[in-house]
Amino acid sequence: MPGQKLFTVVSIAASLVAGGCATERGPYRPPVDTGYRVQIDSGYDALPNDSSLYFQQGRRVVENELDRWTPYCRLHLLNRVYGPDYLTAVEPGVFDISRVDLRYRSSDYPYYGVQAGDTLIGFGLVGDRDEPDYSRDRGGPSSYYVYQVEMKLASADQPDVQTLACARKSGTRGGNYPTLLQIQDALGELIRIGAAES
Repeated sequence: MPGQKLFTVVSIAASLVAGGCATERGPYRPPVDTGYRVQIDSGYDALPNDSSLYFQQGRRVVENELDRWTPYCRLHLLNRVYGPDYLTAVEPGVFDISRVDLRYRSSDYPYYGVQAGDTLIGFGLVGDRDEPDYSRDRGGPSSYYVYQVEMKLASADQPDVQTLACARKSGTRGGNYPTLLQIQDALGELIRIGAAES
């Protein structure tokens, strides 16, 4: 029944919010903030519009090589004016971090969340689960969460470079967002993050 389905979704949301607030762990704090900058030391040419570069263990990798249980980062490029045939590039340079969001997603339920302190501030359905054949019985695949730190980048010289998002999978909910050290290990010497000089 439609009313029952809506009640179930609302109940799940309420449980998640209550669970996030009741944790004894400290507040979820981003490992970086808007006082930080990202320095890209390598250039990348002829990149399609709305594409991503992936980094893990200090090197650039293709998406299907990622070990998602280990911290990895994704540099996203997008020009909203031009279409899919537009080619862009990343030049070495410095980018301000204009916003930082903490996000997580579950493999058990089709939802995502946005975390602020210990409070879930966003909730939405994302369609099918990562594993559409997931069975709720004990024989189903293990559940996990994907924890992501998303940094919105700003540069007048390179507006196509939109975000740097670093993530990892974890088997349980909690303070499992990648730390700054883990993010830097994923990026290696290719991309560096540090506090802006005052």
